[in-house]
Amino acid sequence: MTKVDSPDDSGARTFDRFHWQACMAAADGLAAYRDSLTSEGALQAGLERSVLCERHEDWVVISGQQAELVSAKHRDPEVGAWKSINELVTDGGLAHLFARWATLGKKVRARLVTNSALAAGGPRLLQNTIAELRDFCDTGAPAGTDEAILQFMKALRRNGRDLPPHWREPGAGSKTTPEAEKKCFAEVCEFLSVLDIDDRRHSRDVVDKLAPSEFVKPVLDQLGRTDADPNTIWLAVRNLFIEASRRHKPIPSAGLPIILTSVLNGGRTPEQLRNDDDLAARTVTLTDIDAAVRSMIAPLPQQAATAHAIDVRVDSIHAMSSGWFHAFSRQDAWAAARLAARSTLPRDQEAMDALFSEQLALGAYVLTSFGCPAAVMLACHNKTRYDVVIRDISVSERVVGKIIDGVVFWIESGGWNEHPITFNLDAAYPRARLVNEGTDLGSYFEKRSICVQAGKQVTIPVMLNSTRASHVFKLRVKYDINGSRHALTVDNNGQPFRVSPVIMHGGEPVEALPAAERDHLRSLSYLDAYLMHYDAHQVKIGKCAPEDFPGYWRETDPAD
Repeated sequence: MTKVDSPDDSGARTFDRFHWQACMAAADGLAAYRDSLTSEGALQAGLERSVLCERHEDWVVISGQQAELVSAKHRDPEVGAWKSINELVTDGGLAHLFARWATLGKKVRARLVTNSALAAGGPRLLQNTIAELRDFCDTGAPAGTDEAILQFMKALRRNGRDLPPHWREPGAGSKTTPEAEKKCFAEVCEFLSVLDIDDRRHSRDVVDKLAPSEFVKPVLDQLGRTDADPNTIWLAVRNLFIEASRRHKPIPSAGLPIILTSVLNGGRTPEQLRNDDDLAARTVTLTDIDAAVRSMIAPLPQQAATAHAIDVRVDSIHAMSSGWFHAFSRQDAWAAARLAARSTLPRDQEAMDALFSEQLALGAYVLTSFGCPAAVMLACHNKTRYDVVIRDISVSERVVGKIIDGVVFWIESGGWNEHPITFNLDAAYPRARLVNEGTDLGSYFEKRSICVQAGKQVTIPVMLNSTRASHVFKLRVKYDINGSRHALTVDNNGQPFRVSPVIMHGGEPVEALPAAERDHLRSLSYLDAYLMHYDAHQVKIGKCAPEDFPGYWRETDPAD
């Protein structure tokens, strides 16, 4: 009896793996919680985010009407790295993730979380192919990606369960039809474009030691409570996920797809899920995490507010190649009348900057585009006799909205900043990145910081990318001085930053979008458009028709 493992409890090793999976789910929960806090450390109202835990297997990260399936696979050191694509599909659970993704109508994202690295060869080739397909998921497979895709297809056919009929191996002496092969190839491309493989997680023997500093300290930084003990907070949050993973009732094999399909189709919200006895006990919401975190933090004594060591303000803000491209929403179209009524524009930079600031104060959105992002120049002045070290700049209090399509002003300039901090605002959790000549070189602050010497000033360029939605937000600057950590919020002279992508109907960035997003973007047009031009040594502005809008409009081909 003691020498035979039961299916649900194979001893200490099984318990350790269950514990590790709960820790990884807790890490996801803390990341979502941190990004849901305002700059003042309060939980933003109205956010529908939660983590639905499954016993001994995976969890689901739910955010509004979006969901991400996560499979966690721990490997012991003696097993080593993932050595082949076939191994990732079988032992790594990618076949299972693919089947669930297909069952859910291809409406969810998928992620594999593991502590084991991807070996050179097939696994690394697959990772590179995923990165390529993420940008070209609707335009076919880029050159050089066929090998990994075909290996993935072959492994799926051998090991996949519950696959659609066109995936099944033909009988002896027969071959799959070209139509079936083409359909399978396209489905793998689509799946890989929404798949992430995170192979940098800690092993189970060290996760509890490293988790407080890696997962909890960023939360305490956002809360402004670096005095709190991250170890006790980690235990409190981790235990939430351990209990959620244990509390379950047997469910049919189709239970999870039914749950997620309901959420994705506008059904129950995370809070409404609590009304279901079967799901409530396995759901951890942001409110649960917030309560666990704050229960471990002692209240601060009443004390007078202290001034920050550095003064961070907006030195300038520009759009697309340091121009003054901006647009008002249709609701605020009235605010465009003042500039639209002008016949000429100032010729000097300072006067144009002042005019642009007036437009932004009226509610205009700075325009940005792929490869030509909007830019904010932050002037950081150290007012003390100690050096200040900036450790992070992040986006906070972000509100995502539709692309602005009211009245647009196309006022050009020129210029560029080398090696700026860049944010992809369309990302689920925008992070400061180092981007050089279009190449993402990784997290900006992971291996670097910005020193502002005592009494000195440093200007920091921050680029803001977006192609899919408008964004209203503030920036949060975290810095160290004299052995202590502080954080301050930066806005645009008392207003939030407002950024929206320019409406483009053609070009490489548009063609790379998924079909639905591409069609939606092409369906948009500005209410009115005004264009800068030169006439008799004067800079003038005049109304133009959409078809005359420079470089970003095209007639839709009949084939489209």
